[in-house]
Amino acid sequence: MTSYENELATRIGSYVFCSCSSLTSVSFPNVTTIGGLAFANCSSLTSVNFPNVKTIYSFAFYYCSSLTSVNFPNATTIGSCAFGYCYSLTSINFPNVTYIGSSAFAFCYALTSVNFPNATTINSYAFRSCSSLTSVNFPNATSIGTSAFYYCSSLTFINFPNVTNIGTSAFNVCISLTSIDFPAVTSIGASAFANCHSLTSVSFPIVINISNLAFYYC
Repeated sequence: MTSYENELATRIGSYVFCSCSSLTSVSFPNVTTIGGLAFANCSSLTSVNFPNVKTIYSFAFYYCSSLTSVNFPNATTIGSCAFGYCYSLTSINFPNVTYIGSSAFAFCYALTSVNFPNATTINSYAFRSCSSLTSVNFPNATSIGTSAFYYCSSLTFINFPNVTNIGTSAFNVCISLTSIDFPAVTSIGASAFANCHSLTSVSFPIVINISNLAFYYC
């Protein structure tokens, strides 16, 4: 099986297409929920169409190493590791997502920019080791989890105007960051910006707590 299209289904359960290594494209125009590991290890999958999906459960597209772009215009929730290890993923569109689970896009090495205009929660390791990521925009996020952007070594632009809490090692080893501005932050976790060797300017006008090693080796 190389492609699959279904206009009747409204839900895809767990493991349904897991490890279908020859599957290249899928289209489910009426599906609203994608279960855990539904497409995990579909190594040839390059194209997906889910215009009405609301919820993407954990590991749904885990290790889909050929997937290059994803568009989920109505999704609101991305589960843990949902797109983890999608090595070829360069473009993502989630305009309505409010919740990003742990390691949701971890090790997506080709991802260059992300824009989540409505996301409020970024959980631990969400974008860990996205080494090609240069720009991130989260205008409504209020918290950044532990190691959320750890080892995003190409990151040069970040926008988090409403974040109040930055977790442990959130931007550790972001060696290309030169300037940061967090107008609403009150708490900075341990090692949050450690090893940011290029950092020359920081602004935290209302910060109350700065934890150990927050700017170590800058």
